[in-house]
Amino acid sequence: MKHVALGGAALLAIAASAHAGFPPGTQFSMETQNFSGPLSPFDATLDFAQFDDQGGTLTLIAVCLDYDLTVSARVTAENDSVLPAPDFAVNLSGFAEVTFAGLSDTTAISTGASFGVGPSDGTPDSGPDFHDFGVLTDNAAGHDDQFFGLGPYIGNGTISAMIHAEAGFSVSGTTDSTIKTTNFMVSGSVTITYKYLPTPGAASLFGIAGLGAMRRRRR
Repeated sequence: MKHVALGGAALLAIAASAHAGFPPGTQFSMETQNFSGPLSPFDATLDFAQFDDQGGTLTLIAVCLDYDLTVSARVTAENDSVLPAPDFAVNLSGFAEVTFAGLSDTTAISTGASFGVGPSDGTPDSGPDFHDFGVLTDNAAGHDDQFFGLGPYIGNGTISAMIHAEAGFSVSGTTDSTIKTTNFMVSGSVTITYKYLPTPGAASLFGIAGLGAMRRRRR
């Protein structure tokens, strides 16, 4: 787990955004992990550390899930109809879901491109009925947070984040076509943030314990 420490303007900006609506003195720790692989579908499991409350001296007040992802593929398509297709287009659609214990979020994947082509010339992968759309990409992100029932997040073990994504391409603007995709991939990252406060009375307990230890050493 990575404890974040920034200074100056960066610290002020993060404090203003990350802790808006949280009690003064709220601190946070975060962990980020990356994922990537071929579609479709895509499934991955990432193990994150639980929140260490340091013997009850820290109180967890919120858990936040954030993720981002990029879907990309090289796409070519060909009109196999005897009619021209002035509105020939390829369309990417799908979804991604990320869960982490009681946190969950789903986001849509959607993009497309169009290029008018002529009727089929009978020759595959070339000619006026064919178009190379290049690499098509779509970016998505999601967020969820939890403020109650945080006990399962506390401990010295791990909790798994589950990523599932499905997507596919289709052709519109013609009644018959051939589409080919290569390097159909998804990549991204998941960030888990624990927001916490010092447990009330913990500091004074530590002070009393420390004072007692000092007195014992002096005897």
